[in-house]
Amino acid sequence: MAGYDGYSMSSNARDAYADGKLPLSKFKAADLKAAGWTDTLAFARWLARKKHWRPSEWHHTSKEFNATDFYDVADLIAWWIDLDAAEQDALRQEFRTPDAAPEERVTGTYIEWTGTRRHPKPITHEFAGTLRGDWIYVDGGPRKLASGRHIEYRRAEK
Repeated sequence: MAGYDGYSMSSNARDAYADGKLPLSKFKAADLKAAGWTDTLAFARWLARKKHWRPSEWHHTSKEFNATDFYDVADLIAWWIDLDAAEQDALRQEFRTPDAAPEERVTGTYIEWTGTRRHPKPITHEFAGTLRGDWIYVDGGPRKLASGRHIEYRRAEK
């Protein structure tokens, strides 16, 4: 049933919860174990971040109509079973080995929202910082998610 259930989420998102499909942040180790996953929750989340475990659907959540990915454990298990033992071991090894993401100097802009929900006011900040993985560490400022919606950056010229 299409529609919106209060301010929280769409009716279709509620149906997905009922079917056992959840946003990645809502999974608990017990949910995965009950579905037959034998590895850890951290490993499953890592597989999702690395795009091995893909969302099965997305739904609107919050009164801001955010798009939230929902995952199905059955998809993860089916994909995992199709891998041979060497591929599984290679992924486990990659998971255990922390990413040695190279650092890169970047410059750009990000938007900070002030005001109220009814009257939001964007303030654009220019920055220089260091890109490590998916995070930008702004010089003398906050850490920003590089894939965020209100940030643009480029490699700093040397």
